[in-house]
Amino acid sequence: MGHLGIVLAAVFLVVGLRLAPRPGAVVRVFAVTAVYTAVVGLVDGLTGANYMFLRRPPGEWTVLRLLGPWPWYVLSAAGVALALLVRLDLPFWASRHRGRREAPR
Repeated sequence: MGHLGIVLAAVFLVVGLRLAPRPGAVVRVFAVTAVYTAVVGLVDGLTGANYMFLRRPPGEWTVLRLLGPWPWYVLSAAGVALALLVRLDLPFWASRHRGRREAPR
């Protein structure tokens, strides 16, 4: 439910409130996510926890197995996250750049 809530909140911002991501949003969101992941990794290391499966893979089969063995799946997941962020931003990127081309010089 937590992940679904994040997606629904993003849809509400874009569709309900008509807010669009600003230029550079992909880079900022990816950077914040990377910093958050590093903090979680530090907390995992200090407490022995395994939040986000940063210290070891889960015991049962998950989609993470498709991304490679631990710890490489952490980097693969970062690549997937970046690709998804870019894909989600594409419609907005196109409209931002279309407006630049149509503006009189």
